[in-house]
Amino acid sequence: MKLSSAVLLLLTFIFLFTATLLAQNVIIVVVDGSRYSETFGAGNKYIPHLYNDLKPLGTLYSNCRINHPKGYTVTCPGHAAVETGTWQPIDNNGNERPTKPTIFEYIRKEDGIAKSKCYVVSGKKKLNILTYSTYKGYGSEYGAKWVGDDNKDDGQTYNKVISVMKNYKPKILVINFAQVDNAGHDGNWNDYISAIKGVDNYIYKIWKQVENGDWGYTSKNTTMFITNDHGRHDDSHGGFENHGDGCDGCTHIMLLALGRGITPDKTINNRTWQIDIAPTVGELLSFDLPVQSGNSLLSSIESTIPGKNNSNPGLNPSTNKYIEDIFPFWQITVTTKFFPRQSLFIFYPFPLSVS
Repeated sequence: MKLSSAVLLLLTFIFLFTATLLAQNVIIVVVDGSRYSETFGAGNKYIPHLYNDLKPLGTLYSNCRINHPKGYTVTCPGHAAVETGTWQPIDNNGNERPTKPTIFEYIRKEDGIAKSKCYVVSGKKKLNILTYSTYKGYGSEYGAKWVGDDNKDDGQTYNKVISVMKNYKPKILVINFAQVDNAGHDGNWNDYISAIKGVDNYIYKIWKQVENGDWGYTSKNTTMFITNDHGRHDDSHGGFENHGDGCDGCTHIMLLALGRGITPDKTINNRTWQIDIAPTVGELLSFDLPVQSGNSLLSSIESTIPGKNNSNPGLNPSTNKYIEDIFPFWQITVTTKFFPRQSLFIFYPFPLSVS
């Protein structure tokens, strides 16, 4: 039976609309070297935007930890643990890449997305090691792009982030804000606190761009994680100037998740780990991580991602109210050259109920 041109046009429109609607993105923001006691441990004193504006939108994991000595409380190993879902006892000088695959390599190998859809933006040059691992079968062929410098200036890093989001629209974006750590090592408490207040503002501005729907990102298709690579010594172990051991100040890190798939206004006090972030990204973006050691955080929250704890498969509840009540649909997962691993919704071309 031949389909009329009108029906073909309708089906094409539905496919393109659905592919755009279901675009899924993850932004991981790593605040380099802030102690929990100066972030969520202090309420809104130093992070008014994160605490007052973003925390109600997401889930705060108040007991997220680095499992020292398996996990090192320094920059390169901490970032590598976030990206790989494994503890990474690598050097901190930037000469050693992660030894297990990164989230970039997993998704690019499995789904075939372009390199330009995976980005690291950092204020430390040595973090260009995060673009790919040395693990056999993965590596540079499936790596990400890096943009950054060694200025440790969060304002400059923020400008680079906005440029990358605007021009390349990455599906996975990892950001390192390095100024807090730099100020801590300088030993000036006022500069350290000022840097925390500054990055609080930059993170908030990035999320507002998402909420505004800029460059294809929306709060319906984007999940943001805000965390640390490490903390700093607590006052009983030398104070805020340095870090690197297993004290509570070094191992207790912040973790706030918000956006697509995340339950709003929730706090989870159970212990979670830095290495749980990568498998959570895999579940959100529907790719496997066969060489990871963490556990998806979505099992501990009432997830709103497609097909998880929803009566209807597919879109999250806020999108369902616009579509599901009007058009019934079936969901199938397809892989094509142009839309790798996309969920395709087949609609009946007539409404059943409109309230």
